[in-house]
Amino acid sequence: MTTMTDDSRPLIVVCGEALVDLFVRPETNGLIDVSARLAGAPFNLAIGIARLGGRSALAAGLSSDMFGHALINQLHAENVDTNFIETYDAPTNLVVVGRNAKNEPTYDFPVKESADLNLQLIHVHDALKPIAAITFGSYLMAFPKNQQALLSVLRQRQAQSLICLDPNIRLGMISDPLVWRHALELFVSLCDIIKASDEDIEAIYPHEDQDQIAKRILEQGPQLFIITRGKEGISAWHKSGTSITLESHKIDVMDTVGAGDSFLAAFLIYLQKNDVLQKSRLADMSYDTLVAALNYANRAAAITCSRFGADLPRHSDLAEI
Repeated sequence: MTTMTDDSRPLIVVCGEALVDLFVRPETNGLIDVSARLAGAPFNLAIGIARLGGRSALAAGLSSDMFGHALINQLHAENVDTNFIETYDAPTNLVVVGRNAKNEPTYDFPVKESADLNLQLIHVHDALKPIAAITFGSYLMAFPKNQQALLSVLRQRQAQSLICLDPNIRLGMISDPLVWRHALELFVSLCDIIKASDEDIEAIYPHEDQDQIAKRILEQGPQLFIITRGKEGISAWHKSGTSITLESHKIDVMDTVGAGDSFLAAFLIYLQKNDVLQKSRLADMSYDTLVAALNYANRAAAITCSRFGADLPRHSDLAEI
């Protein structure tokens, strides 16, 4: 496998947050059991790309606090390029995950001014080395200051870099679906690939026909639109008129956290390995290549679902299947 010292590999820059999930469970005698996990969809995605042999970088705002140090140490351990990281004195964002009376998960965000929200994408804007692809998504695309920084960078890089959006809509962070819908529609024309979950689509386009949504999105510029539906499979629409629906892999699901990130990491890596991680090549992608890329990504997501937490697969895991 290629090592991280080989800079000839295409660079994929992932823009977005890295944070900490705190899983809280009340115990007896007034005690509370807390388990902390390093998290954030962009953080997971950058690691997933590196584990599959890609060259990835995370562009994120990290804190100088103990959690921020833990996050950057993990990125180093996973061979993710940290040259695009911005460091701030503001604290790391925390997501407190609990359970309500119905045993349903609840999410609280106690940190209101966190380091991730300071991200300006300075290093991406000023980068001299080529960037093959830029991916982004999650709540930073919906906060005005971060949104403007993303728009500025993507407009600057649009002609040279393939641009991919995974919205990762988090209504627990921003509860108004119209804010998310407006954000998505601001970015659509800048994107080459949009990958979303069915939950994302239902949140902002409730009860709309997905074929019509895909048609509308592709008319605005993207070459490829993908919807993942968990155990219900995957659908993809290409600007050439091709549409594909594939079944999911039948597995014993342990946890779905990180499955979407695994899917996108593997999909991008398959494009890279088959020389399709370019705007012109994506436009001319064959039906067989698209099916193979979707199947490869589907297998990666299935592996993650068979594990606890966002434990994304490595190249060797997929090679064994």
